[in-house]
Amino acid sequence: MPKWKMPDLPDGPHRVLNRELHALHKRAGYPSAREIQARIDGGRVENEGHVFSYTKIHHAFTKAALPSWGVVELIVEELAALARPRLEPQAEADRFKILWDRAADPESEVLDELGELRRSAAQPAEPAPRSNPRAKQLPCSPQAEDLATPRDRFRLFGRAGDCTLIEGDGTWAVTPGNLRVLYTPERVSLPPEVRAWRQEIAEEQKRKEASGLPHLCNSKRFAVQALTVSRTSPGGDTLHTAHVPIVTLSLCDADYYDFLATARNLDRPRVSGLTLRKEYLERNPACAPPFMNCSFGVNVAVETGRDHKMIFSFRSGNASGSHTWRWNSSSSDGLSRQSDLSSGSNAPNLYAAARRALREELAIEPADAVDLELLGFALDLKNHQWAAFFRAVLTDLRSEDLRARLGKGYLKEEWEHDRYVFCDADPESVLDFIAEEPTESWAPCAPALFLLALVRAAARARGTVGRLEVEAAERAVMRRRGLGQP
Repeated sequence: MPKWKMPDLPDGPHRVLNRELHALHKRAGYPSAREIQARIDGGRVENEGHVFSYTKIHHAFTKAALPSWGVVELIVEELAALARPRLEPQAEADRFKILWDRAADPESEVLDELGELRRSAAQPAEPAPRSNPRAKQLPCSPQAEDLATPRDRFRLFGRAGDCTLIEGDGTWAVTPGNLRVLYTPERVSLPPEVRAWRQEIAEEQKRKEASGLPHLCNSKRFAVQALTVSRTSPGGDTLHTAHVPIVTLSLCDADYYDFLATARNLDRPRVSGLTLRKEYLERNPACAPPFMNCSFGVNVAVETGRDHKMIFSFRSGNASGSHTWRWNSSSSDGLSRQSDLSSGSNAPNLYAAARRALREELAIEPADAVDLELLGFALDLKNHQWAAFFRAVLTDLRSEDLRARLGKGYLKEEWEHDRYVFCDADPESVLDFIAEEPTESWAPCAPALFLLALVRAAARARGTVGRLEVEAAERAVMRRRGLGQP
């Protein structure tokens, strides 16, 4: 059965719901409307009639009108049961209920759960039945808690930076089996003003190229449509595995010029009188529309396994992007449709993207043993860029081994970093190195990444109580440097 045509919908919650429904239909193998109807009818006898018509099922996918929740719920449950890899029908229904609520009433406070979501990452939550996981999507109502306030920004040494943690606190990791990336090969829709700005950028770079001047090449990227987090208790273990996170990341097509059109003009006055930052980012940047989310990168904190050194990179002025001449993660790179969407794959693999970044920027080859974990997701509030945080331990390598590789020109992107520093990987040494440089000398999300990596190392060694040791190290650094109280 071929896939159905998607309706022409403007950017917003209804469009996201429809695209997610089509993505689930694809994972189920594109069953026909009559096949879905038959599954919904189940054991009903012929004279009882159908629960609803097959045309209503088809219209839920193809018409611009919002389908009722009753129709969506039954469709989703049947498609989840057909999907491969298998999906838990109730978990999918919970996830789609959140999407439907947003589409039905974008002004509603029904999804204003950010405070609960952030607290659940920092402290134990009440056990949830295995058959009924708690699904949460980041809220997008105007009444949602303002992520841009200082108390919501990531804080280190008592100072708030230009980063906010969307999911993750370092005490756990998102396993590959609990990460789903859904990709819709459809171009992100830009508002007219942003399209005009993008055209200005494209023409400017074309002129520079024709004149032999340094210029920015366009590249195929992704835009973030939605990030959904569910928590469940696999295996019925409610003591040690309760509320394991399951993350669904939904992406569509974008390019580098799309990102520049918004990033360069976040504070540019518009016809409406509002800037992009004022309209979309000041209240809740995690829920900005997809055209604002055209940059998603992987950021990796790297530690050598043999001698336990943390690696810091200083980004060169020759590199593209907004974080030149700053300390940054050990390695990082933007998610790319050219590099991370292989032929035959349905969506990019974030773990493979992290390994690519390690190979291109640190000469870590596929044959090298790497203990790689996804720690969470964050937002760079200054430039509005999404980031996936990874911790990588180079199991069999020492710092000297890596220095030797870096000195031999093995790097694919050697020009992107001016220098590397290898620091003892214990919490106090790492935090002291971060505190030694002023906040403006760091890429916005780098300190948060390294802190989560420290917490993860401590949690793996001593359980969640290990986080307290990292906090103690932070206090020690603050006392020694006279930075006040955390």
